[in-house]
Amino acid sequence: MTTHHLDEADAVADHIAVVARGQVVAEGTPERLKAQTALRTVSFRAANAPAEQEWLTLPGVEKAECNGERIRLYAQETDVLLFTLMQSEWGISDIDIQSASLEDTFLSLTGTHKPTIIR
Repeated sequence: MTTHHLDEADAVADHIAVVARGQVVAEGTPERLKAQTALRTVSFRAANAPAEQEWLTLPGVEKAECNGERIRLYAQETDVLLFTLMQSEWGISDIDIQSASLEDTFLSLTGTHKPTIIR
């Protein structure tokens, strides 16, 4: 099967080959590809949030976003990060953890980005 619908491929395919510019850049099960290439997202609220730069010093954090009261940290491995957050004095609450999607994986592997609309 060949498709541009990555959610469909993730749901039905046992094995996926990612092709970019005519070359196979990665292949494997959807789970393996997502685990190896894309970052997981840990989103939460912090009652006593430190300076924004401090989030980047936490274990495994590769990217951080602060959007009002909500903080999003992106990391490959999140177990140690979660333990660190829960042990902190930052008053962490409303935690949400999202695994990477196959679309995130595709973008990571191919170096392409979706257009961003700023309003």
